[in-house]
Amino acid sequence: MAGGRPKIVDRCCTVLLVDNEEMILDFAGRIIQRLGHRVLTVPSCELAYRIAEENGGTIDLVILDYCSAASNGEKVLKRFKEVNDDLKIMITSGYCEFGPVSSLLKEQGFDFIQKPFTEAELTDKVNWMLS
Repeated sequence: MAGGRPKIVDRCCTVLLVDNEEMILDFAGRIIQRLGHRVLTVPSCELAYRIAEENGGTIDLVILDYCSAASNGEKVLKRFKEVNDDLKIMITSGYCEFGPVSSLLKEQGFDFIQKPFTEAELTDKVNWMLS
């Protein structure tokens, strides 16, 4: 993020956090809550889909661990966009190389944060995506 820290988001947003690691759900969930946002933490993409379909218009940001997307990450990402084409999506991963995701990031406008991330890094990314 060039130019220093992004502006603080001045409204409460809803963030859907999808990760199969309970520690990440807890850590990232607490950070997002401290930013003043509502956070829905789910351990699987299937449950996340149901929540997104039921609350599609009220979810502002999905933070998705690419590995939680099981064998077909591209399909998972497209399915979220089908629920709400304007939905902002941030992908997380502990892997440095992920081939097809790099093109998705550019083509679809998804953002990315590398694991392990710090509280400051996640705060900056969430604020930037929701501003």
